[in-house]
Amino acid sequence: SVTQTLPYAPGTTTADALAVATVGAITPGTTTNVVATVTDAAGNAVEGAVVSFTTTIGFMAQATVTTDANGVAVGKLVTAPNDNGASTVVVSIPADDDISAVTQTVNVGTVASADQKVNAGSFKGYVAVYAKGYEGSRLSAKIGNDWVIVPALASGFERVTDFTGAGVDIEVQIWIDRVLIETIPLTTK
Repeated sequence: SVTQTLPYAPGTTTADALAVATVGAITPGTTTNVVATVTDAAGNAVEGAVVSFTTTIGFMAQATVTTDANGVAVGKLVTAPNDNGASTVVVSIPADDDISAVTQTVNVGTVASADQKVNAGSFKGYVAVYAKGYEGSRLSAKIGNDWVIVPALASGFERVTDFTGAGVDIEVQIWIDRVLIETIPLTTK
């Protein structure tokens, strides 16, 4: 018999691909994981790659995370109770220009569809709050220091009024199902 020593050369650890997984929606005031997986050209996990996480709503608990032995880096998207809207989460490997950044959308709270709208205006000392497309939802409006609450909107388009007097500079916050949708500054007429 003959014994032969065979040298072993480990595979390269050059990142070739970036995949990202996250949830499609999150409740305001909570945290969710954004999971990035980095692999090489053969599909093997790449350990030690520095992955960058950014978001347009809320914040990432860590701006950069290094991949583990499985090629995984987990970013934490943290939202505040008043956050609302479609957040754009961008995940990239800044040290590698050959790998494109991956963009994901995470809906935070109630995201208005094209047929949903809120607005506020003023006439004869009254402030009017308008809600379109939110039938059955709870409307809360903070008009200056006053709250106006409608537990369930009766129709697809509804107007709620509150008397404040003319010539008052105020801010109107409009909440749907306890999520802030819009803040509108105005001077009453």
